Amino acid sequence: RRITGRVAARRENEMGDVSGCSVSVLWQLADSAFPAGGLNHSQGLETAMQSGKVSSAGCLRSFAHEVLHSAAGSSLALVTAAHADPSPENLYTLDLASESALVGNHIAREASIAQGKGFLAASTGAFPEQAFKSLRAAMSQKEGFNGHLAPLLGLICARLRVSLLDTRRLFLQLALRSLVSAAVRLGLCGPL
Repeated sequence: RRITGRVAARRENEMGDVSGCSVSVLWQLADSAFPAGGLNHSQGLETAMQSGKVSSAGCLRSFAHEVLHSAAGSSLALVTAAHADPSPENLYTLDLASESALVGNHIAREASIAQGKGFLAASTGAFPEQAFKSLRAAMSQKEGFNGHLAPLLGLICARLRVSLLDTRRLFLQLALRSLVSAAVRLGLCGPL
């Protein structure tokens, strides 16, 4: 069956446009073997288990929805802004915004920095042609630059020509993956 132009455009919008980058790049970024520091943060699961909010695998599902809702509300705007303007100047500004948003949550702040630096280091090694090494050097010279995950992921994906939709999906997938990894590690659910 032939797909009309309007239907094809709608499907492309729904599924994400991976025509700008190879699908293998997107899969590489999303792979759990990509050493991006995703296991540094349980997304609050450890605290939720200690307080009794999450006590079973059944509770984990609703907690996962809360985590994704929170990540979408607090960080996707930074991912989107970095993707729209992948310049070092904008990255610095968005990193400062991330810092001020996370200043009250020391654990989430440290995890965001560890994940961001891990994602940048892994991207530098995996995609040497993208000049991420010079970006790392430039950012290390900026006073107050921490390297938060949300703006770094947006910038890196933009430079790799990953669509905005797929970039946003990747960010949420990384948050969910770290939560599920923590749940397995803590014995809340078994290995899949």
